[in-house]
Amino acid sequence: MAKIDWQLGDTVRPEDLNLMGQEINDNAEVIAGHKSAAVLDHPDGSVTTEKLADGAVTAAKVAADVAKTADLASHLNATNGVHGATSAATANRIIQRDSAGRAKVAAPAAADDIARKDTVDAVQANLTNHIADYVRQPGYAAASGSANTYAVSLSPAPTAYVEGMAIAVKINVNNTGASTINVNGLGAKAIKKPNGNDVSAGNLKAGSIYTLRYNGTNFILQGEGGAGTAQPANVLSGMTFMNDIGEQVGTMPNRGNINQTLTNQGQVYTIPAGYHEGSGKVTANITNLSAGNIKAGATVGGVAGTFSSDGNATAAQILTGRIAYVNGAKVTGTMPNRTGHVTGQSVSRSGTTIRIRPQAGYYPGDSGNSVQISDSNFIAANIVSGKTIFGLAGTFSVITTINYPPWTWGPYEYTYFPGGGYVANPTMDLNTPLNNCKGLRVYFLVTEGTGWLGPYNVRYHDGTQWNTVGQINVETLNTQFFWEGTFDREVRITRIHIQPTRYSSTNTLFYSDIIFIKRYNV
Repeated sequence: MAKIDWQLGDTVRPEDLNLMGQEINDNAEVIAGHKSAAVLDHPDGSVTTEKLADGAVTAAKVAADVAKTADLASHLNATNGVHGATSAATANRIIQRDSAGRAKVAAPAAADDIARKDTVDAVQANLTNHIADYVRQPGYAAASGSANTYAVSLSPAPTAYVEGMAIAVKINVNNTGASTINVNGLGAKAIKKPNGNDVSAGNLKAGSIYTLRYNGTNFILQGEGGAGTAQPANVLSGMTFMNDIGEQVGTMPNRGNINQTLTNQGQVYTIPAGYHEGSGKVTANITNLSAGNIKAGATVGGVAGTFSSDGNATAAQILTGRIAYVNGAKVTGTMPNRTGHVTGQSVSRSGTTIRIRPQAGYYPGDSGNSVQISDSNFIAANIVSGKTIFGLAGTFSVITTINYPPWTWGPYEYTYFPGGGYVANPTMDLNTPLNNCKGLRVYFLVTEGTGWLGPYNVRYHDGTQWNTVGQINVETLNTQFFWEGTFDREVRITRIHIQPTRYSSTNTLFYSDIIFIKRYNV
């Protein structure tokens, strides 16, 4: 049912108008039905024949009802001026839309008042200004460009750098050193740490978002770890910390409590790098450091000595310049220190042994220390060739020289090599064999080409077999080379052969010449 107790100043709500309109429509339907009723009766029984008979319902009353119904219908269909309604912002009046569908209201004062366009426009203007205000809130953008040279584009685009301006940037590639950023083409600005230093390599990582704020000159990295100088080796292993590079993980070993015992004087224990909890101990426990091992009257390492013995060393038995304590008495040594090569007092021989009497004193026995005796006759020329005395090889010999001995070419000797090749060259047969030879010198030259340069075996035949006694290396053509050597016994020589050890072509005949031979008769 529509409200009926209206008071001046009451607010007409849409639902009130809807209820009034509904009741008017309902009454109109009732009146229409009443007019067409077959009997003079209201559907609800309120008008009866008896009431009509006694004059309670008259034509005038019916006409008045019909007029009221028409007024209600007119009121229902009215679009202007109903109950004093107006589209102007008028206090205590029903709001009516104008021909454009608009209505005026007073400026809102309470939280639930109707907002006006100027209010909404002001809010929109403030919102637009707020969106473009990069001082009050940062603008976000993903960076482009290369490492150390970044660029972003904000929307709406700023027209100039403003102190306090902030941007949130998603880095596209790791930085490798000092870096800059260019916002909407306004110009590159350096990115600095809060301490004013350039960012370090790795401070800006690809895929991470960083907030930068402009201080009027540079963009300052916000929330950065600061100017820490600690490195992973300075922080306990497994613990995290921040430095100029960013978050780091410590690598300093946790040594806990380390205990170590030192057993020797001067022994050093190197404390390992790392964190120590403070309860570890280094204990000195010197081996044999006991009262019985320390001179009576002396204290060593907090241990008072009780040692006393019948020492019997004399100054002559102690190295010169050295000091010893014998039975508590100080003794300065006088024993000579025989360093270097010291000449012995005398020399004697016992069989094959030479005995050198040294001078009294101390000999260190190192490689530069010896006892020596000199003899001008101890030379190689006084020692028979082939013998060595105390490391000196003799060169003395009696040689019989046979120059161009009578010899003839003997049969060819074949020297075979792997692969089937061989070299054949004749022997030199002595017309008169050399008997009782203790040594030999053979002069030899090659004239047939550089391919034959190299080593040759020197062989002699004793009438029974060939014997190889040495090797000669021929280095140049037409040049005399010789082999010389002694034998451990007297031998007989009937032939001499210079045997090649290489060949320059397969199956080759080769000639060589012996210039002359010297025989050792020693």
